[in-house]
Amino acid sequence: MYESTRIAVGLALTFDNYTDMEVVTEEVGLMPTSTLNKKDARKNPFFGRDDAPEDWPYEGEFVCGGWDLYTEYVPTQNLEVASNELLRVIKPHIDAISSTLKKYDGSARFNVVPEINPKMLPSLYLNKDFIEVANSLNADIEIDMYML
Repeated sequence: MYESTRIAVGLALTFDNYTDMEVVTEEVGLMPTSTLNKKDARKNPFFGRDDAPEDWPYEGEFVCGGWDLYTEYVPTQNLEVASNELLRVIKPHIDAISSTLKKYDGSARFNVVPEINPKMLPSLYLNKDFIEVANSLNADIEIDMYML
C-alpha cells in the first residue's frame, strides 16, 4: 500500500459493435494498456429478454468492446500532473483517435483514478488543455476515487 496520494489517468474507447481492437490500435497509432473485443466481453444479461431496463445502453449478445490507455500511478496530489502525462502521449494522435471513433461508431471517456491518503487530499483541477482534448473527442470524464 502506498502512503501518499497517487493518481492514474486513462483514455477508454468503447465500441458497442464487433470492431476489432487490433484495427483500432493500428489506426490510433498507440499501444493500449488493454483491449477487449466485444465477442470476448461478458455476456449481456438482458440479451433476448423482454425485461431489459429502458435505459440499458447495450444491444447484442455481448456488452461491448474496448481499448484503454492508462498512465502508471503518479505519486501526486495534483491531477494536472497526471493528466499532462496522458495528454503528452495522446495529443499527437487526437485526429487519428477522433477519426477512428467516427469510423467505427465508438465513444470516448477519460477515467481519473486517484488513490487518496486522507491526510493528502488531491486537487482535482482540469486545465483548459485537458478540457479541450476531452471536448474534441466528445469524451465524458469519470472520476473514480479510492481511499487508502
